[in-house]
Amino acid sequence: MNLQRYNYTILRHQMAIVPMSQFNSLTHMPLRAFSDQKYYNKFKKILKKSKEEGQTSGEGQSQTQSATKITIEPKKNHAKMDLEKFLREKGGEPRDDLFKGKIRSRKGAFGKISSFFESIGDMKETLSRKYSARKDDDLNQQEKFDREYKERLKKQNEKLDEKAVKTTVDFVVSHLERNMNKNYYDERKAEVFFEKVFALEPKHLLENERFQKFIKKDILLMIQNSMGPETVMNWSKFIVYFNLDDPYLWPAVTGKVGELMKRFHTDQLLVILVNCAHSLSSEASNLFSATADYFAEKMSLSYAPESGETSLAEDDIPKIMTVFGSYQMLKENLVSSISEYVDDNSIFMKFDTLADLTLIFSRFCNKSQIARFLEMNNSKIMSNIQFADDKVFYKFLWSYKKAEAFEDFTKNAFIDSFQENHISYSNRVFIRSLLLLTDKEDPERNNLLYNTIEEDLLNRLRKLSLSELNDILWWSLQQENKSDHLVESIQKEMIVRVNAFNEDELLLFIAQADSDISNKLLKSVVKVVRKKLSKFQTKTKIAIIWSFARVNLQAEDEIHELYDEIREMLKPELSKMNEKSLAMIIWSYSRVESPDQNFLEMTKRAIISVNKPDFDHFDLTLITQACKLFEGSYLYEETDFMSSTMSMLSHLESHIHKHLDKMNVHQFVTVCTYYLSRKIGSNSLTTLFKNHITKHLKEFDRIQLIILKQAILKNDLEEHEYLVSTIDERIDDIAKKEADQLQEEEIEKIAREIVRKKIEALVKHKKKQSIKERKLGVREVRQSKKDHQKEKTMKKETEKVTEGGIQDESEYLKQKLSNMFKDKRPKESAKSKPSNKSNKAPPKTLSSYLKSRK
Repeated sequence: MNLQRYNYTILRHQMAIVPMSQFNSLTHMPLRAFSDQKYYNKFKKILKKSKEEGQTSGEGQSQTQSATKITIEPKKNHAKMDLEKFLREKGGEPRDDLFKGKIRSRKGAFGKISSFFESIGDMKETLSRKYSARKDDDLNQQEKFDREYKERLKKQNEKLDEKAVKTTVDFVVSHLERNMNKNYYDERKAEVFFEKVFALEPKHLLENERFQKFIKKDILLMIQNSMGPETVMNWSKFIVYFNLDDPYLWPAVTGKVGELMKRFHTDQLLVILVNCAHSLSSEASNLFSATADYFAEKMSLSYAPESGETSLAEDDIPKIMTVFGSYQMLKENLVSSISEYVDDNSIFMKFDTLADLTLIFSRFCNKSQIARFLEMNNSKIMSNIQFADDKVFYKFLWSYKKAEAFEDFTKNAFIDSFQENHISYSNRVFIRSLLLLTDKEDPERNNLLYNTIEEDLLNRLRKLSLSELNDILWWSLQQENKSDHLVESIQKEMIVRVNAFNEDELLLFIAQADSDISNKLLKSVVKVVRKKLSKFQTKTKIAIIWSFARVNLQAEDEIHELYDEIREMLKPELSKMNEKSLAMIIWSYSRVESPDQNFLEMTKRAIISVNKPDFDHFDLTLITQACKLFEGSYLYEETDFMSSTMSMLSHLESHIHKHLDKMNVHQFVTVCTYYLSRKIGSNSLTTLFKNHITKHLKEFDRIQLIILKQAILKNDLEEHEYLVSTIDERIDDIAKKEADQLQEEEIEKIAREIVRKKIEALVKHKKKQSIKERKLGVREVRQSKKDHQKEKTMKKETEKVTEGGIQDESEYLKQKLSNMFKDKRPKESAKSKPSNKSNKAPPKTLSSYLKSRK
């Protein structure tokens, strides 16, 4: 190997630890640095100095993690081989499924800092090009430069790797031949073997005949003779890495696990479980059950560990739950053991670990298990949440929201903590927390939160990514007392960066669009869409028109022109599209003010002629809604068009039979009412609709039942009188329940108002008493009997209200008011009262009785 080239390779590794203090020195060096020994020596000195600085400042360490390496690394094409990566993906961070809008980390225009050091030969050129691309705001040119740069780097790496790969393969094969005896393999050398094997891609070794021979003949024997937990774990990774399908390998591994169970560390057992489950082996279920029992036993207080047995650390509990939960193997005994373990050690448990466990419980456990866990730990969480950092705070917030345990007390605790600490939160946590804490049913609280964070939000705008700006814009527009200045500032920032929108961000913006956004921003976004339209895939174009069709926007002319452009692009591809794309197209273009009849005819023919069609419940609903919209346009007067529309709906009858049970209430009402009122379909479909209505009658609300009743009457169904009468009875029941509910809400409202006034009166009285005591002195106040009696009475009332008495008082008032509402009988008149004689009570003694007789 060329020495100069070898040095170049080594230097590229060392460059990863260059701190920013030496950045200018590196970028101003000549491009011929490595061809000149003078510059080479100078560069080496700089690296040596920077390495020392990097170790003290810690900056080098952060850059090392993201640096590009040329040496052969294990091909991480299997996430299952890396436990840390698996835990990060499955349980490490909350997912973005609780609120509308995607959150992504921002990528700067220059990318990661480490990308500057990937090739010293063309560093200067790359920097100048990227800077000019950023300065001119030409995103397409910047993408082109990045693509060319990556291709050159890839080719360069391939040339350097070829010899290293061949050398490593030869080493592995020769190592096996030297150290493999018929009945024995030295485990002390296994570490080197696995290190070299996992440093290669599987195809490089599988192409070697001698390695193939080893897999077929010797691997089973080596697994059976393994005596170390680390070796057994590596064999499980080996089987998955090379995708070996020998049915005897996994039984050999699980047998070794059972034999050496107590010698394994937790991480080693979890790696074996993940790989076994990934291979879909029949041994996976038994292995999970045995390991779960072992972990549950180790977490009990009465467990006495044997000599040489590994201990269970606090940080192991979240890992165990993540692995078992990811494969739906969290059994009741294991969850109960973990809950008891956390309860017994809650005083000593780190708050970060408790946050991870709360997150995992909310993701993988059922409602009763989550409720029991939160009940055990709620007091500790609420008392410490205000001192948590942003990541821990968000984990708890996400978990409580996911578990639907967001009651008034916990919600107030989270909001207070957010209002107190939001300035120190990262942008990502700040935006996500804000979206989760917003409650549409509590606008007053939202406005208070809005006013608290407005100034901080204005300061963050330039640092937010486009997707975060998008989310915060729609959040701001939904507030009742929104700040015009904040909304305007967000839109200005988005207009400045509108050219940098990618496909997902454009779709997200359009899908969340609102009539309150500025016309200038909307026109800018439409302009960018039209500019990039030729580069978008067909599914992206369909998603764009679908998103625009769902909202009513101001820039109608620009949107109509965009619709026309996309329509012309879609025409040649209609015959190749799938069912969902066609359903979205016909629905989107049916909402246009003047739909194109020819294009819609082409779409209907494409729907009928789909090869092996399978229109699901969502597609059927869209097509039915589109046909309803046709009737509201000029197309309703076109007899041939409407006739072909009815034929298309008749053609879809078989799909309704197939997917009717999957429809939700709204989808069923949409499809059923249109088919019944227009008398489309066969008698079997009509019978199917009737049976479905009877079976799910209690799931419909009053308005939906009225619509269904009208459709039945139009269709003249057989025995429709019985079905209509049944629907009428259900409508009456719903109306009665709604009236009772309104009455209960009114009673509760009055009771809350009375309690609130009582509390205010008590607080006012206490203030007066404190003022009076300061003026007259405590001794003189106590001498007054009248005031003392008042104070005693008010104290009882205060205890009743403050010490949990609010609920009792409210219930008492509600009951009293309810009785008042129910007792509507008129009072008896004086005439109807019985006479005094008949009302007399019988005498109590004999003497009185005799006197009364006289």
